[in-house]
Amino acid sequence: MGSGTSSQVVKYVEVSFINPKTGKIFPEEKINRINNKIFKEFDYKPSYYDAYKRDKDGNNPYKKYAEILENK
Repeated sequence: MGSGTSSQVVKYVEVSFINPKTGKIFPEEKINRINNKIFKEFDYKPSYYDAYKRDKDGNNPYKKYAEILENK
């Protein structure tokens, strides 16, 4: 009796909306460029990066992270 195997190659890319030098979030314009580039290559919901956007009160969710990096 024979056996069968299958394999699958998965394409992925790591995406970040944080400037690694400053720890601050990229401007909305740059985030949109990154998002549009990735959207062309992968099937996903464009809202995946909403967590990086400022909230309705203008608060940046990564402000605390940036402060920690600045104080190191």
